[in-house]
Amino acid sequence: KDNRLLQLDIQQALLRNRAITILAIAAALTAIIIGFLLLQNRRTNRKLREKSDFINQQNILLADLNYEKNSLISIVSHDLNTPFAAIKMWTNILDENNSNLHPDQVKAVERIRQATSRGELLIRSILDIEKAETNQHKLLLEKINLGNLLQALVTDFMPAAAGKNITLHWQPPPKTVELVSDQQLISRIVENLLSNAIKYSPPGKNVWVSLASFNEVVHIQVKDEGPGISKEELPILFSKYGKLSASPTGGETSTGLGLSIVKRLVQELNGHVFCDSVTGEGALFTVVLKK
Repeated sequence: KDNRLLQLDIQQALLRNRAITILAIAAALTAIIIGFLLLQNRRTNRKLREKSDFINQQNILLADLNYEKNSLISIVSHDLNTPFAAIKMWTNILDENNSNLHPDQVKAVERIRQATSRGELLIRSILDIEKAETNQHKLLLEKINLGNLLQALVTDFMPAAAGKNITLHWQPPPKTVELVSDQQLISRIVENLLSNAIKYSPPGKNVWVSLASFNEVVHIQVKDEGPGISKEELPILFSKYGKLSASPTGGETSTGLGLSIVKRLVQELNGHVFCDSVTGEGALFTVVLKK
């Protein structure tokens, strides 16, 4: 019995030793794995810091380049205004004394005036679209009678529309609609939309301008009977310098900046703009502004 008890004690001791050995090996392996993972994590963190430092350096470089680009555009555009202003002034002088010019010379003067106007429009458009990055405009808030403002804008565009045999329709709201906002920005938004509607509508068509008031927002809509916009082109409609397949119908020039300017101006007023269109059935632009 003593021998059997001694053998049992020896077997239990062996089992305990094996268990201790296995636990020691497992602990050693766990320590090795943890050490390896910590080393890998340290290497990964070092690489991430290096990449982060590189990205920060690139961002600083891009910011500097962007500032230089904006400065260059502003300087060049501003300086280009001077020769255009001089050309326009001399064109007006020639036009005032056109009695001494024969018909071909009168046509040449008019073409110079048109080219000058297009150049000035292009410069203003570039400055307008780049101002989004420099935030140079300060909102001038005032109470505006939107109906009267839109009616005046429609009246201003009637000669341009009549020149293409396009009929402009103003659809006033049943009640007076007032809004506290920046009148200059709203005017520029509607001017761009009206200009595009007339530019891309064929002769003999119609353009409608309407105003609607709801509980918390107002809708300004400009609808045309132009070629419309395809589903593929709608996503890039308001993109910067975006060019669509449609072309002006009266030989007008297009910079691809008008709708991008509209989007930026609407965003400055804390609103949004969208377009509903089907190819061949015209386009409906809706500007939504909060009251």
